[in-house]
Amino acid sequence: MFFLCVNLYRRSIKFRVTNTVIETERGLLGKRIDVLQLWRCRDVRYRQNLSDRILGIAHLDVFAQDATTPHLEIVGMPASRQLFEQLRDSIEIQRQHRNVYGVVS
Repeated sequence: MFFLCVNLYRRSIKFRVTNTVIETERGLLGKRIDVLQLWRCRDVRYRQNLSDRILGIAHLDVFAQDATTPHLEIVGMPASRQLFEQLRDSIEIQRQHRNVYGVVS
């Protein structure tokens, strides 16, 4: 029963990553879609523990300057370093396009 619930929960969350946004779609019966503009992102982190390496998946942590989504964890993505690097590069391109600069204190 526990594994059925976990499987249903995992299937109820979908991520769509484009060159400009990250969309998070949640829900089985009702749907909620959250959009995070890449130019609002401050940093992205790639994580993979031993069990993730065995399963061939990875976690991407996205840290943003967004009031509703300051931290977004994308779980279960295919363990592709290329996807991480494309996301990192897209964030930088979008920040430069919008003339967003970080201030280091």
